[in-house]
Amino acid sequence: MNEVPVLIESIASLLTSYTTNSVGIRTSEYKYFRDKGSPTKNIHLYDLVKDSLEEKNLADKLPDVVQKMENMLNEIQSKESTDYEKSNELDGEETLRIEKELRKLGYID
Repeated sequence: MNEVPVLIESIASLLTSYTTNSVGIRTSEYKYFRDKGSPTKNIHLYDLVKDSLEEKNLADKLPDVVQKMENMLNEIQSKESTDYEKSNELDGEETLRIEKELRKLGYID
């Protein structure tokens, strides 16, 4: 099977957490997450093969893996944004139907 990385977005449940919003990515080998508002804050990287309980943060020891995971995260977020924009595009017929309804309701002339 081809592996597809999974996007992670969450709100921390611990009162001692440094951030309330996190974003990251998970593969079968690593779990990476960081502050949603800043790519350089609260960075975590766990080796899921060697540390399934996620006890040792390896972000400082494996900056190349952090960068690789950050690149994957950016790629997924960019694709997600593009897909969202495409899904919200209206064809000509749908646009005309909406305009007709708005005219009928008095929103446009």
